[in-house]
Amino acid sequence: MVDKTAVGKKIFELRKKKGITQDYLAKQINITPQAISKWENGVTLPDTGLLPALAELFCVSVDEVLCLHTNKYIEKQIGKGAVMLPGIKYFPCTPPLVGCIKSSLDYIGIHVSTSWISAPYAFMLNINEEVSFMGTEYWGDNGCFDELIRNCGGIVKNYGFYKSVSDIDEKRQEAWLMIRDSIDKGLPCYAWELDKPMYYLIAGYDEIGYYYIEPDSLKVTGPKPYQELGATEWGCLEIHIIRPGSISDNLKTIKDVFEYAINVGNPEVHAPNEGYTMGTEAYRMWWEALLSGQADSYGVAYNASFWSKCKNMAVLFLKESKLRIGILENQFDNAISHYEACGKSLTKLSQMLPVSNKNSIITEQLRKEAVSLLKAAQLSEKKGLEEISNLLSEIYKIW
Repeated sequence: MVDKTAVGKKIFELRKKKGITQDYLAKQINITPQAISKWENGVTLPDTGLLPALAELFCVSVDEVLCLHTNKYIEKQIGKGAVMLPGIKYFPCTPPLVGCIKSSLDYIGIHVSTSWISAPYAFMLNINEEVSFMGTEYWGDNGCFDELIRNCGGIVKNYGFYKSVSDIDEKRQEAWLMIRDSIDKGLPCYAWELDKPMYYLIAGYDEIGYYYIEPDSLKVTGPKPYQELGATEWGCLEIHIIRPGSISDNLKTIKDVFEYAINVGNPEVHAPNEGYTMGTEAYRMWWEALLSGQADSYGVAYNASFWSKCKNMAVLFLKESKLRIGILENQFDNAISHYEACGKSLTKLSQMLPVSNKNSIITEQLRKEAVSLLKAAQLSEKKGLEEISNLLSEIYKIW
């Protein structure tokens, strides 16, 4: 278990060592100083999604922030004859896909920030008329993650099928052999839905199946029989393997992400899944679902929590981009201010409707306030994308 008192003392020590106030730290990660005070007094723990940002600000690992000793905390319940990736560690992130990618890159010696690798989520919004919680994962990144990994210095090999294909058993066997071969070569891998519908970092294998790291407990779990991959309701067999490549220029990475960002809402470039709307028009889908009464209350809360974290990651990506290239600072500042406003609106919505309360009722007053916040978030993100478009035009001139 994580000791709240120990974590509070550690955050206090790290903040003092850095020479920053609670107010300054709160502004950097878009929360209130009161929340930080509660952490430091051992009342509450930081949200999982904030841990990577805290670790980066303090220049330490997430394990150090949480006062964990990795060798002790990752329990290896490994069967006889298992082959494991030596020293593999999971870097907790929200969403877990970002954690898997960052952990894989770290393993092959490529160290990037969470905000840098989470850009496809940061500039996405995906909503249907029920505001389903599934929308946070039910979208395609149009190749942005693959290109981002390449730009960071890795090369990803993807293999995936739906269980509806006639030879799914053969596909599962082939995926199994690919993972075994990759782990034997010391290459990190991750897969979809080894337990819950999310991505998991693979730690090893034995004659039965996959061993993987649980994102919450950091324990190695398994084996998951390889014949069961993609056999659930989602029905998606999906594995990814990362190997070293070459690092691209920072300007190319930023250009690629900005091109992705301005095309998220263009269905001719980035087609959404059936029933969903992506990009800034998804805000309208969201508030219209609230007004019509079709919105699922848990889905509203879950989406507010999830996408607020993503928009706050957009702020961090823009800040890091500004530092990395050292030009166009005013334009970056404009984009940052708009995404900060967007993140604050969604964060306020998530505080009004906490995801921990699955039985919350959306009253008429809450509905009006939620719609107002969503309209404010949409306006802020539209302005942010206008600035990103302007930045992209300037980047093209020097590209």
